Amino acid sequence: MDEVMATKNVDKMGELKKNVDEASAAVEQSEGLVTKLEGELIEWNARNKLVRRDEELAEIDDLLKDFKSDLEMEHKDMEDEIPKNENKMSQAATDVDQ
Repeated sequence: MDEVMATKNVDKMGELKKNVDEASAAVEQSEGLVTKLEGELIEWNARNKLVRRDEELAEIDDLLKDFKSDLEMEHKDMEDEIPKNENKMSQAATDVDQ
């Protein structure tokens, strides 16, 4: 890096960039491997596997409760709107008949 800064040599700069790109790719591959291995190591440890499954199930349970609550609110809102819409339809039918 110092040599490139001092000489401003384009070829050296290209070589340096190539080396940095290769190093970055190697780091990304290493990170991917670490992530994969971490998952596999967890799979080897039955207790950790069960803990992870319980956490996932608890998260799903929370999401389902939120969804059920949302549906109940929507249902209540629709029940409140049904009589209003029926009155509007009746009024519209009466207006058409006249």
